[in-house]
Amino acid sequence: ARARRVGAAAAGAGHRSVIQQSLDDIFHSAKFPWWSYAGGYLVAMVSCIVMVSTLFGVAWYQVLLATLLTPIFAVGIIIGVGLTDWDVSSSFGKLMMFPLGHWNHGGSVIPSLAVCVITMSGCGAAAALMQDFKTGYLLGAHPGSMVVAQLFGATAGCVIAPTIFQLFQRAFPLPNDDPRELIHGPFGPIYRALAAITTSDGLAALPSGCLRFMLGAGLCALGLNLGGDALAKSQAAWAGYVPSTMGLSLGLLIGPYIGVDFCIGNLIQVIWRHRAPHEEEKYCVVVASGCLA
Repeated sequence: ARARRVGAAAAGAGHRSVIQQSLDDIFHSAKFPWWSYAGGYLVAMVSCIVMVSTLFGVAWYQVLLATLLTPIFAVGIIIGVGLTDWDVSSSFGKLMMFPLGHWNHGGSVIPSLAVCVITMSGCGAAAALMQDFKTGYLLGAHPGSMVVAQLFGATAGCVIAPTIFQLFQRAFPLPNDDPRELIHGPFGPIYRALAAITTSDGLAALPSGCLRFMLGAGLCALGLNLGGDALAKSQAAWAGYVPSTMGLSLGLLIGPYIGVDFCIGNLIQVIWRHRAPHEEEKYCVVVASGCLA
């Protein structure tokens, strides 16, 4: 009986490896030329600069700065969403308010709000795109077809999203504090208040010691990433003991009430993997998703 179970497990592993190779071949079959990336980014950048500068009166160089920094932030957002399914684009948008508020000290709050929205939209769209590609990869969809579908969806969203927003504005007084109203729109006043604070005080609006803490945390994350990569090449057995910077950052962001649950779940997964590795590999994602839900 044990031999039959081992043989069945080996056959299942071989079948999964064939499926995995097939999915890899489909995903890597699409080759996009470099000019498609550069051209698409350039068109998006110019469109954003023209529209935001024209409609909201934001200086073009401030919009340019936001469009240049957004792809850099998006890399971290993509990694975080891929590892944890947690999108923290709004945090990066709020973070961008502080340098822009310091830049426009004593002026309008519109530049800070505009740059915040540009960062949130760009990072959020990048994270959603990677999730769509991950789903397409698991289902065996061709990346070229997905890119075409994304272009159609993004084009339609440029018309549908403003239309829906206008419908909401006409149907409900936004924002409002009336408990009898169905929709209140509370985030508008919150973001406006944050933009006003950053514009009036700039970086001084941050708590005492916050900049030093951010610098120290950034250097610590860089050191852990570089150390983990170096150990993976020289001492692979020790690389797994290097703390995950994404795990540390999320632990500081969300607090212990979820982090403790994650630690308990990881401990259960380690025990499960030790006792029944094949069942753990097959069902751990399903069980974890059910526990989170």
